[in-house]
Amino acid sequence: MAKRPQAEKRSLAGRFDKLCLIAYELGLLLAVATLALVAIHQVFTHHESIDETSDSSHVLATAEHPDQFRIGSTYPVYRFNSDWEDPIGHVAVERVDGSKVAFRLDPKEFRWPIGRQGRILNVDDKRIRVNMGSNLGFKVGDHLNVFSDRQPIATVQIMAVGQEESVAALYSATDPNMRSEKLIGDIVSEFPIADQVVIPYSEAVNGVDALIVLALLGIYLWLWIRFRASPFATLGPMVAAHIRIPTYVKLAFHAVLGVPAVWFLTEFAIRSICYLVFIVCSQILHATIPTFLTFTTLQIVIGPLFGVILIGYLYVLMTHRISPFAVLVRHIAFKGGINKHTAQDLPEHITMWLFQAIIVYAFGRTLGGFFQENLNVGIGASWPHAPAVIVPMTAPVSFEGLARSIQSVSYALTHLPSPANQDALFLTIQTAIYNACILGCLLGYGYSLLGYLWGKRIRNVDFTIVGWLTNAVCYGPLFGVVLWQMLPPTAGADPTIVSGSLRTTTFIVEVFLNVVYTLSIWNLGTLFGVMTDKGVRTTGFYSVVRHPNYTMESLMFIMLFSRGLSTYHQWLAVGAFLLVYWLRSEREDQFMSYSNPDYLTYKERIQYKFIRGVY
Repeated sequence: MAKRPQAEKRSLAGRFDKLCLIAYELGLLLAVATLALVAIHQVFTHHESIDETSDSSHVLATAEHPDQFRIGSTYPVYRFNSDWEDPIGHVAVERVDGSKVAFRLDPKEFRWPIGRQGRILNVDDKRIRVNMGSNLGFKVGDHLNVFSDRQPIATVQIMAVGQEESVAALYSATDPNMRSEKLIGDIVSEFPIADQVVIPYSEAVNGVDALIVLALLGIYLWLWIRFRASPFATLGPMVAAHIRIPTYVKLAFHAVLGVPAVWFLTEFAIRSICYLVFIVCSQILHATIPTFLTFTTLQIVIGPLFGVILIGYLYVLMTHRISPFAVLVRHIAFKGGINKHTAQDLPEHITMWLFQAIIVYAFGRTLGGFFQENLNVGIGASWPHAPAVIVPMTAPVSFEGLARSIQSVSYALTHLPSPANQDALFLTIQTAIYNACILGCLLGYGYSLLGYLWGKRIRNVDFTIVGWLTNAVCYGPLFGVVLWQMLPPTAGADPTIVSGSLRTTTFIVEVFLNVVYTLSIWNLGTLFGVMTDKGVRTTGFYSVVRHPNYTMESLMFIMLFSRGLSTYHQWLAVGAFLLVYWLRSEREDQFMSYSNPDYLTYKERIQYKFIRGVY
């Protein structure tokens, strides 16, 4: 009889593991399918710049696809950027005359003024003539922003004003060698971001996106029934068995990849050094940064250093016939950290605890800032009159900030929400789930420090330069700021998803990924930590793959920025999430394999890092 509870316990654990497996694989499937649909929408969604303002109620656009517009139909107007991804209002088509499309609007229904736009008519001896004048309220000295394909390229200053035209001069340009003549035909606006009318992906397929996602879910469930096992684990090895990449193709790939990769790493190293100097001088020494240690000065060494490293990269590639990055990873692998072994006596345990305290302060303080920022954004979206929270990105974490956070939460709990739209409601849900995840992380950090009181000691910490880099690069206020300075913005000039079922689908998928990610953190519980060996979790999501949290977190962030993936630059930028979490997983595997024998057993049982049967 005593064995029955144990059998039931194992049965419940097995069911829990299977539920985690299904939830995790559904997250993967939904994310990949949705991002594929986003890419399709990117191609077939049309954007037309507003290039002339008649008055406060009428604007015009010179359309590349005028046949797409229907008289009387309404279309969203965007001033799209990373801080504001929603439409500022809607316009109705009044007439279509060749390539010219005239729109009417109600200024009272716009969230922001539509502003004044025009075009550069011609340039005569550096005198730039624009088709806007005193009729639109312009005066001498005003500045106008110049756009080419909705990308800001220059600023001009008005020198003389007529009734319907003005004369301006080039004030500044993104290209210092730009000639005024190249601006003929470009759009000018009083705002630093171009206004555009967006024609959504054909309404005839509205709803098809959702059907495609539902069909994929149906296929996934059918494969589960068919194989009585994970479709990924079943089909992955079958597909991999038929893929054979010749060695020369791999070498050619690494040779081509090496040029941009080596340049990126070289610049990242120099920027990281400058960033550390900035932190030490400004926040610790409160001193002026030496000129010779600024990026402006040190960037001259990037070229020569890049050349030397690239030669070494190609030499290793040709002589070892494997990726030089694999050789590098092998050389910088964790080899014991500070003590060179797990803590054994009391002084070593104290040392380990002090190192862990520094790690907890750096990462926990950062997460505390994220938590309060999420409160600001999430509560403000659905409770616009709630007390604002002090955001620690501009002010340090304080008791005052904690008190205001409590006030803000209390207001939300005692007042009905009033979100302005679906986006605001989604933002509140998304930030609330993410804050639940942060609370799970803070629980793990707190246990790291307080666990010593009841004998729960840390085995080891990865208190090394490589350990700090691979983990801190995932956090914006730490080394993430260096990475994102080097990457394109995550939001392009044009929105890719403006209406229809895909917009709702992306909301749902991102929330689902956020939920799975949060559950994976709480699945770790007190074992959660950064650069720390507190033990090995082998159940739940960690019975599926070794790094479910990194997979879900990176996909969640990519989905978060999906509406702004308008060019390959943005896809490259969000792809950095996959790269940094892959690097983090590699370092964690090395560290835990060295530090904990149980992890070696775990790696033998759970062979895949991110996708069962694939990788």
